[in-house]
Amino acid sequence: MFVVEGGLSILLVLLWLPMISDRPGQAKWISLEEKNYLEETLEAERLASERRFQPQAGADWSYKRLLRDKNLWLMTFIVICYTTGQYGYSIWLPTLLSGLTRMSLGKVGWLSSLPFLVALGGLYVFGALSDKRRNRRLWTSVSLASFSFSLLLATWFTRWAWFAFALLVFTGFFLKAMQSPFWAMPALLFPPGFSGGARGFINAVGNLGGFVGPLLVGWSVTLTGKMQYGSYCLVLALLAGAGITLLLPTLTTGREN
Repeated sequence: MFVVEGGLSILLVLLWLPMISDRPGQAKWISLEEKNYLEETLEAERLASERRFQPQAGADWSYKRLLRDKNLWLMTFIVICYTTGQYGYSIWLPTLLSGLTRMSLGKVGWLSSLPFLVALGGLYVFGALSDKRRNRRLWTSVSLASFSFSLLLATWFTRWAWFAFALLVFTGFFLKAMQSPFWAMPALLFPPGFSGGARGFINAVGNLGGFVGPLLVGWSVTLTGKMQYGSYCLVLALLAGAGITLLLPTLTTGREN
């Protein structure tokens, strides 16, 4: 299985390399009009970002200052909460489905793939809503809260195995939904020369939740003997992430302060 998974990754890299470009103007698979539109839009956004940070830009900004910025830490804690829920759900999903359905490992593997297919829809829908409304903060918070409540519902209805499975698949819709609105916010909160570093820090430290989530579930199951208490830990982590998101500046709602 691991050889197949690794081989597919290598194959995708070989397919991806000839297609990827550093800038829209270098892309061979879009029209000239699309290239010009994207280049002009990116330049306009860059200039707007520079103007927004002009009063405090330049020598005032450094990576030392970035590490003292409360928004950097708020966004990092949001990702910790999110990855706690995401990895806790993803890693323990086969175990949960096995207990619900009493099916073989092969069938459980197929069932476990469905939430991740549904996640593609959530990624697109929340990205589109965020782009339309320009309210990145709201849609990030809504996606995390929805992830939390749908997982809670699935935990409550485990007595009805296939209904609980349907709710777990529905939960998958919100599994990646926060990604689009969330990762649009660093460019709003940090100057152009520092937003990339901010993203790297948020992602690196935030992925500690990938350790915390599965561990919390395992610890809860060992302590209580019941899977539902592990799910409750994930629900609380996701709700905390939704709440912390609302502490981000008004700028992330599409309105100026």
